[in-house]
Amino acid sequence: MSWLVFGESNCTSPSCCLIIHLERSTSPSIGVALYPQHGATAKTLIACADNAMYLAKNAGGNQVVLSAGRIETR
Repeated sequence: MSWLVFGESNCTSPSCCLIIHLERSTSPSIGVALYPQHGATAKTLIACADNAMYLAKNAGGNQVVLSAGRIETR
């Protein structure tokens, strides 16, 4: 949680100040690929994990998604 306060240095009343409350949160989206089920090369495993990560993001985030299968890479 963060607070930002803007105002003049001689501000003595709330009418000459602007106070902003910022709240930030993070939610992980994790994609998982397993060797050798989802690929035999690093390139294929990364592609599968990346695809699974975007599925997690598109489903709202804050979750782990296991790759659905192999993705052919060149």
